[in-house]
Amino acid sequence: MKHNPGFGKPLPRKLFKGNVNDHFVKIAKDSGFKPPWIALQSEIRNKIRNIISNKNSSIESELYNWIDEVNIIIKKI
Repeated sequence: MKHNPGFGKPLPRKLFKGNVNDHFVKIAKDSGFKPPWIALQSEIRNKIRNIISNKNSSIESELYNWIDEVNIIIKKI
């Protein structure tokens, strides 16, 4: 810990202004880290895009199965 460049220095005030969660998510995203809830949101978004793009070309029961999969993922959150 002591070898970190910011060790022993106060945290910048900008970290505490606005929404702390949004700031954390930005820092994590910039570092390449995806918290589990962000990964689930991405998965849900991708599945919904897939459902929308295939709604005219797929069988109705298949669409309902995909929607059920999305709902299961949503329940995890």
